[in-house]
Amino acid sequence: MSIVSTVALACLALNFVRAGCVHFLRFHAMCSMLAVRGWPAPRTMLAAGSAVQIAAGLGLLWSPSRHACAIALLAFTICASVTLLDFWRLSGPERVGAANGFFSNVAVCGGLLLASVS
Repeated sequence: MSIVSTVALACLALNFVRAGCVHFLRFHAMCSMLAVRGWPAPRTMLAAGSAVQIAAGLGLLWSPSRHACAIALLAFTICASVTLLDFWRLSGPERVGAANGFFSNVAVCGGLLLASVS
């Protein structure tokens, strides 16, 4: 594998591992946000999602697990983006912020697709 591919995978991994850790560090606030949005069992969902981000993020760095981890993170990112960055329901500055996050995640999904075949 080239150094560019290795750095690209490390960047993707860092994104997910950092996010999962931040979710655990801000667990109460994140649970409250999910509860307000009507998520069932927000504590369980947040703990599971954050654990997936950390474990699968690290798994991107290990060739035997890369494909499965990239697909798991792809599914996670799509679900999180559609349910939490629903910019089409918002207006004003909230819409702009959510749209920016949503389309950044579209780019991350592209990276994950590439990772799944590397």
